[in-house]
Amino acid sequence: MGDYRDASWEVEARVDDLLGRMTIEEKIAQLGAVFAHRLLGPDRSIAADRLAPLAPHGIGQVAGASTMGLKDPAALARATNAIQRFLIDETRLGIPAIVHNEALCGLMYAPAASFPTAINLAASWQPELVYRMTDLTRRQMRAVGIQQALSPVLDVARDPRWGRVHETYGENPILCAAFGVAFVEGLQGDDLRSGVVATGKHFLAYGLSEGAINQAAVHLGPRELYEVFALPFEAAIRDAELVSIMSSYNEIDGVPVSASPEVLNGLLRQELGFGGFVVADYEAVTHNLDVHRVAVDERDAAVQALAAGVDVELPELALYRHLAEAVDSDTVDPSLLDVAVARTLDAKFRLGLFDRPLCDEAGATRAFVPNPGEELARETTERSLVLLENDGVLPLSPASSSRIAVIGPFADSLRLMFAAYTSVAADELGRSIAAAGSNADDDAVGDIIFASRERTIPDAEVERAVQRIHPKMRTLLAELQTRAGSCEVDFAPGCPLLDRSDEGIATALSLAGRADVVICALGEKTGWVGQATGGEGRDRSDLALPGSQSELLRRICACGTPTVLVLFSGRPLTISSQPNAVLWAGAPGAHGPAAVGDTLFGLANPGGKLPVSFPRASGQAPVHASHKVGSGDDARSFPAYVDAPAGPRYPFGHGLSYTRFDLSDLDIQPNVVLPDETFEVAVTVENRGPSAGSEVVQLYLHDRHASVTRPVRQLAGFARVDIEAGGRRRVRFDVAVAQLALLDRQYRLVIEPGAVDVMVGTSSDKLPLRGEIVVDGDLVGLEARGPFYAEAVIEEL
Repeated sequence: MGDYRDASWEVEARVDDLLGRMTIEEKIAQLGAVFAHRLLGPDRSIAADRLAPLAPHGIGQVAGASTMGLKDPAALARATNAIQRFLIDETRLGIPAIVHNEALCGLMYAPAASFPTAINLAASWQPELVYRMTDLTRRQMRAVGIQQALSPVLDVARDPRWGRVHETYGENPILCAAFGVAFVEGLQGDDLRSGVVATGKHFLAYGLSEGAINQAAVHLGPRELYEVFALPFEAAIRDAELVSIMSSYNEIDGVPVSASPEVLNGLLRQELGFGGFVVADYEAVTHNLDVHRVAVDERDAAVQALAAGVDVELPELALYRHLAEAVDSDTVDPSLLDVAVARTLDAKFRLGLFDRPLCDEAGATRAFVPNPGEELARETTERSLVLLENDGVLPLSPASSSRIAVIGPFADSLRLMFAAYTSVAADELGRSIAAAGSNADDDAVGDIIFASRERTIPDAEVERAVQRIHPKMRTLLAELQTRAGSCEVDFAPGCPLLDRSDEGIATALSLAGRADVVICALGEKTGWVGQATGGEGRDRSDLALPGSQSELLRRICACGTPTVLVLFSGRPLTISSQPNAVLWAGAPGAHGPAAVGDTLFGLANPGGKLPVSFPRASGQAPVHASHKVGSGDDARSFPAYVDAPAGPRYPFGHGLSYTRFDLSDLDIQPNVVLPDETFEVAVTVENRGPSAGSEVVQLYLHDRHASVTRPVRQLAGFARVDIEAGGRRRVRFDVAVAQLALLDRQYRLVIEPGAVDVMVGTSSDKLPLRGEIVVDGDLVGLEARGPFYAEAVIEEL
């Protein structure tokens, strides 16, 4: 006869069989988690006496594997295996747990391969790099018994004041979709039995909150929610079979997402076609009660979340414990509980957890040595750098300079190269919590993470910790000294990172006055603690360089020495001065200093493009390239501010090179298409400059006349093309008319007839090649969107 343990059975049959055997306590246990670090005994191994009271009926998930602090992969593998053995041997039904961890830019675990933060990855405009990254991440996670990543972030980031911009793939839903699909495909793999569950977050519209305050209310209509903010999620669902979604903290139109059946069941499942399981962001179920106050007590908050479609409460089983009472009192339909449990069990069977619950302890270390991913991380970092301005001062030549002044707090720091959700930032957070005392309560920890702007541990201790995690890493100053040849390299920090102080500026000016060129390394720290002004809970009303950095840059630029600004920031910042060159480095990670050094000295040619627009001033935010007709730089009656142009300082898609590219020979075939057809857009790209380089060909569409207002430019496809000096390539895009689908006035998904502008260029504001197509006829009541973006074919000429 067999039962759910029989691997020959279909997954659906195994789920039904197991579900029919479960008590209500065992079902509820599958809808919660326990923090991994709470399971460790004094000897740093898994303690059964700690696990037993926390999971008497089993447990759905184990949260934050890296929080156990086990630096040896073999030790971490032993720990996750010990948890699984307990659940298999000591609970009635032997249901394994899903172990999860963050993996935004590589597994957030010190021995794992580390990559630049997500906004840097997007600046490469090369999604295949992310696929290669997550393919490696998948293998490293499974090697230590971790089966779910709370990544990728699929939020569309249109307000740079929001602190979490660095975790996203930028302002454009199509760019976010392309990178999100690549992330999910690489992480989940071809067969989930050897893959890792990807978790798209934060559903929905989390990045456009009121005042850009983290977790605040969102004010958006259903059309923009669907057409813009839900699109990356739908692409990951339909194109990459995304297995998990995380519900966001925010409310939409008065209802918290984690209590909204309209959002989680209606939009997510019915309209977007999601069939996986939904996890709540950490404590989001509790927020229904104590933040949003839409629930009267813990049981009510739990019932609302379950009814809305939240399958798993994270980070621990807290309010969902009350679901047993709710079932007994007929407050909740028991079938809702069964549906949520079935979704969780389905993922566990598909992951192969019932058939192969343990990882290979002896082989765990092999996935992490000798530094797999090192070359990929370096390549990714180099290709993420964006040259925003250059009057010819770059690239630097040691032969033409005798003295270089390196100025700024970012030049001689390792920590400042990293964003939040990296092992470096997590280590700093852990040290900060430890410094607060082992008896710190939850409020004290919250103050450390979100309230304090002061240093909690000395900078020198943090720097030593970074060096232990990344022993080969050197500061930007050291990398520049290596490349400067016979040039003298002087250094001064110039000013503190965050404090407003003129102390140090005079010394910096003296060095600048004697130098042939000045390199200013400025920006903002991204993280959770200390002097971070970017990151989760690090939202800003002023996007200027923090502290006295703006004043330092102004005075350096005024001294007359050619000045290069290297800007380290995980989001757009405003720059009030006019340096001779600006290189945006984002939050590049361990390979950032070396990649920046190579780029400044011409050993690498910058080719990245901005995934977000840089405003001229903070009051301009939010500003983005896909605004509607009649708005932004397309405004007709009032086309500018009284004190500034309407357009951004640096637009979406912008980025310069040390060589020169020309686009020509636009060909569009056919010019008249039916709504269910495709058309081809082809252009020639020629490198007419002195060196090899890469250009990003960008294709935009604009629906001239529609029943509802449309964007002035809608990204439809892109391709990063590497070309040697004098070389030529032909780039062909296969574009589906379905990419023009919209919600009409009756909220039907339609394709409307009419003329469509076709624009091709190298930035959203540089689109020299233009043509048109005509859509002949319409389609009304489409069931789903897709394709979401045009694939490109590159031919050598």
